Amino acid sequence: MNRFRLELVLAVTLTWCGCTRGMADDQAQREKRIVYGKPKQLATLANRSVRESSGLCWDASNRVFWTHNDSGGAAAIYAFDTDGRNHGRFIVRGAKNNDWEDMAAAKIGEHHRLIVADVGNNNNAKKTTVTLYIIAPPKLDSDKPLRGGNAGLVMKIPFRFDTGPVDCEAIAYDPIDHAVVLISKELGFWCKAYVLKLPEKEPDKPLAAKKIVDLELMMVTAADISPDGRRLVAATYRHAYEFVRGPKQTWAEALDALPRRIVMPKREMGESVCYGEDGRSIYLTSEGTPCPVWKVPAEEESQ
Repeated sequence: MNRFRLELVLAVTLTWCGCTRGMADDQAQREKRIVYGKPKQLATLANRSVRESSGLCWDASNRVFWTHNDSGGAAAIYAFDTDGRNHGRFIVRGAKNNDWEDMAAAKIGEHHRLIVADVGNNNNAKKTTVTLYIIAPPKLDSDKPLRGGNAGLVMKIPFRFDTGPVDCEAIAYDPIDHAVVLISKELGFWCKAYVLKLPEKEPDKPLAAKKIVDLELMMVTAADISPDGRRLVAATYRHAYEFVRGPKQTWAEALDALPRRIVMPKREMGESVCYGEDGRSIYLTSEGTPCPVWKVPAEEESQ
């Protein structure tokens, strides 16, 4: 086959693959499509101890956001509200902040939990074992904000990626499968998604996070799954990308579709993202002091 014919065949094949993938994506998106408004800054954090906000989640039990600093600091989590008011700094006893990169909120049984991911591995990806910490958030009183204390460590989960060591900065909790979705951070145009089923009790040896799909995304720094388990948002240093999972789909199938791009505000270093109280609007913080709080509002839904 000559070069011209080979290029023609490749072009037709790629176009056909793109069309069929796009049709599957359109079908999933039509099912329940959220219309997002323009990003707006809500506040800056009053707590100046948050210098490198690297993870973010909404805690429905306390109706506050939680964040944490990047590597090298105390094993501490910080609570704040949409006005940026400080609701306390809490040390997670028994945990260590080697390279905390993301966090998620989870309802496990009847208990509200926080998951902090010590999964950063940007030093040539040498670490073979990384860790998830399952934490019981302290009970907060919005009328009398606490200024500090301790948060209970419920479980420590060491694990490995089944493809070998990778750098990871994005995790999300799936309430349907009681699992964590993890996305690698890559310099190239492709990254990898993994799933780790959460155990009922603390494991005595490292578990395995299993690769499920390759994603055509670059430098993913954060992720979250909506409370209904249907949508996953993955943030990069610039914009975010949302995937929709159908009622009978696995995440491997949903993440294999083309995502929609959601315009994010310009941040100094955007390494956090989460869905808010309504389960639809998207919130972000950034590195730097004072730390900004941004909202991308969900204005309406279209079918």
